[in-house]
Amino acid sequence: MKPSIRTLGQILYSPSQYVIPVFQRNYRWETAQWGKLWDSLTEIRQPDKRGNHFMGFLVFVPGLAEPGKHTTFHMIDGQQRLTTACVLLVALRNVARQRDQTDLADEIHNYYLVHPLKKGDEHYRLLPKERDHDSYLALVRTDGQPTGRLADALAYFEERVAEAAEAAAGSLRSVFDTLCQRLEFMCATLEAENAYNIFKSLNSTGVPLGASDLIRNFVFMHVEPGEHDEFDRDLWQPLEDRFARADGTLDEDRFSRFFRDFLMAAGRYVSPKDTFVDFDARYEATGFSPRALAQSLLEASRRYAIIGGERPDESEEVTRALAGLNVLDSSTTYPLLLSLFEQRAQGVIDASGFARAVEMLRGFILRRFVCGESSRGYGQMFVRALAKDKGTPLEMLEAYLLERGWPDDRQFTSSFVTFPLYQRGYTREVLETIERSRGHKEPASLADAQVEHVMPQTLNDGWKTELGAAADAIHADWLHTPGNLTLSAYNQELWNHDFAKKRERYAQSNVVLTRELSEAQRWGEEEIRERGKRLADEGRN
Repeated sequence: MKPSIRTLGQILYSPSQYVIPVFQRNYRWETAQWGKLWDSLTEIRQPDKRGNHFMGFLVFVPGLAEPGKHTTFHMIDGQQRLTTACVLLVALRNVARQRDQTDLADEIHNYYLVHPLKKGDEHYRLLPKERDHDSYLALVRTDGQPTGRLADALAYFEERVAEAAEAAAGSLRSVFDTLCQRLEFMCATLEAENAYNIFKSLNSTGVPLGASDLIRNFVFMHVEPGEHDEFDRDLWQPLEDRFARADGTLDEDRFSRFFRDFLMAAGRYVSPKDTFVDFDARYEATGFSPRALAQSLLEASRRYAIIGGERPDESEEVTRALAGLNVLDSSTTYPLLLSLFEQRAQGVIDASGFARAVEMLRGFILRRFVCGESSRGYGQMFVRALAKDKGTPLEMLEAYLLERGWPDDRQFTSSFVTFPLYQRGYTREVLETIERSRGHKEPASLADAQVEHVMPQTLNDGWKTELGAAADAIHADWLHTPGNLTLSAYNQELWNHDFAKKRERYAQSNVVLTRELSEAQRWGEEEIRERGKRLADEGRN
């Protein structure tokens, strides 16, 4: 490595091109970072300020020298800083043009943004590949519409630059000179060192890269440079698209969780902080095929979407089972489910067996929740669930869950009947699951339904009379228990009316769970307890 301190002007005003490889993250600096850079420029422009502003590291790997072409440097670290500086230069150029300062605008454009005599991608001194390519080029050329955070960055800096131009004559030239002459970077060009190892060491010294960033870099470092674009387009970008937010940006945290779950599907627990370390250790020494690995990850991501309920399984039975599991906090089961998917693909279990395994997991989580058992340790527990080596996967899973404290029917029913479900959570989910388990061909829509307390949360005189002398005790003990809860879209109308009036409305409900209540002649402790037992029978199946 050859480190040297260089100003922004020295970096860009050179016969070089700086390429941001496809494996780097999208541009993602935001207002906080833009504002910090602008504030630093404003401060060092003050007459009493001396010295330069240090911007951090830029780490490059030189490309192959080709006759007649500029030297190409691939950026291993520092793309956010250098890209932001170039966007600020574009903003300066644009405002200079608007104010008829054409000499300054042309100087910025021709000597710091582009190589005037080069064509195509060689025309640009900074060249993002793939992800931000079109938006950045549109920004430099001004003949297209930049999008995303690059467009937002340009708008931010154009506003700041325009404000500076209004405040003082000659300020555009002052901002330009400060930007190019007084922003310094520590530049390092890698030679014999392994660029991937340098990348890892940079991350360990505080560069904020997540597990998914490091894994992306790891995989691409094992792809031939000439195949990067194709590999990204055909395999990696489709993988990342599976983890995109609604606005199209990559959810890095969710992507990192996927990699961790993918690793743990092999049956060994991985702590979140060790996700990349484990990935690196597993594949670095194996002579793996990046293409085969990416294809495996793509298939796992398809299964991951099914597990999370984002898309249906080919089996309706599996889809229903997963929907029941997903109403619970069940993300710790994902590695185990990925493993079961693989066993299903290999013919070890069929769709019905897979659905039965999902139902076991749901029953285990729900029963332990109702019985007051801790969920701490589920992350490691479920990963190791198939470690047994005797019997079929279903037999092994059932035996394992029983060993780990799966409450039996007696324990569950006893706890469920008196469990304050409304206060503890999963109320709506449990009631909806029981309603849908009835298997009606024309089920009622539950979209507008709310949780309804049959015995109301506020007792009026009528209810106190109906419940008798122990009304307050009954209310305190049974109000939030499952037997006193149902689903209705008429909560406001039902309010705290007496049971006789509520019965009339219940009889008209399309929700079977609610309509059944109209069959009761009165409502008190005994009725709530008996209904709780019936619901427990349905909830545990």
